[in-house]
Amino acid sequence: DKDANIYVNGYKEEITVSNALGNFYGTATFALNDSTNTSEDYDTIYILDYENAVVDSVNMTAGRVIMKEGSSISFGSNNTNVSSTLYDEDGKEIEWSTLQENDILSIRKAKGNVSVNICTLVRNTVEGTITERSSETDPDLVEFRIGGEYYKVDNQLVSPNDLGLNYEGVFYLDIFGRIAHYE
Repeated sequence: DKDANIYVNGYKEEITVSNALGNFYGTATFALNDSTNTSEDYDTIYILDYENAVVDSVNMTAGRVIMKEGSSISFGSNNTNVSSTLYDEDGKEIEWSTLQENDILSIRKAKGNVSVNICTLVRNTVEGTITERSSETDPDLVEFRIGGEYYKVDNQLVSPNDLGLNYEGVFYLDIFGRIAHYE
């Protein structure tokens, strides 16, 4: 396995390249920061790893977002070991009071002395009926056709086995346009 510096959500991890690349939901950027000691194309990998969650409610007094699915998030100045920030899909910081039931949060978590949660609010939905399912066997590649468009599932909160032909409802999409919740 190639030797590289691996950063997951800004925190340096001591893991192999194959473990890092086989174990995240998000994006990876390969960089060559020091070309003097290598003939490789990269020596550093920056990974943005996301966890999805479905909002149930927000308690502004306690500074906590309670989730239907996924881990709850603490926010506000009364939480000294946690730093949580909420953004819209354009990267603009927004207030926690903005959240509503069934909103999807795509969350990047970082380790360290303080838990850091960088949350992106996603309010993209598709309403309709599943009229087709691809025949792929890899869960990351299975696609469902809803209203003429194809969608994959996030494989965190929703797996391909959770959905089937003729399922009708509202499908909530995450930051990557994948189905993360449905009702």
